[in-house]
Amino acid sequence: MAVSPALQRIYASAPAGATVWETLEIYHPLFLQRHFVTNTPLAFTARLETGDLVTFETLPFAARQPGSNGSGQQDLALVLDNVDRELIEELERASLDPTTRIEVTYRAYASDDLEAPGSEPIALSISEVSAGLAQVEATAGRTDVLNKKFPAVLYTVAQFPGLDR
Repeated sequence: MAVSPALQRIYASAPAGATVWETLEIYHPLFLQRHFVTNTPLAFTARLETGDLVTFETLPFAARQPGSNGSGQQDLALVLDNVDRELIEELERASLDPTTRIEVTYRAYASDDLEAPGSEPIALSISEVSAGLAQVEATAGRTDVLNKKFPAVLYTVAQFPGLDR
């Protein structure tokens, strides 16, 4: 998915009354629910890329979008402020299963077009998280795409007996 025309217009000319609304979807299998949050002053309802209609609740956050570095790692630095006890309890629940990472999906919407995200959602997983009384800091990253084996299938003699010669 390329950047939508509505989002391109906002990035190019910053028209009056139209802005970029950043959102996060936070999920872990042990969470009681998926959390849809936005850093806009008011909650809003928008359509996901799947067609589902969800409400994004207000939760101040700052996100530095991932960039590529020499090691192939793409990290998103994330700070959530004024976190309520509910989300802290969800994080504590997720800590019971440290082998499964918390998933974060970053989406950007044009404020005047909420029928779909304005660009391709960025799906990441949290590798580090620290929580204080009202603030959560996390580092989320994608898979190391530069050092990934290709093809990602391990060919063994047990699966492919023709390899044994």
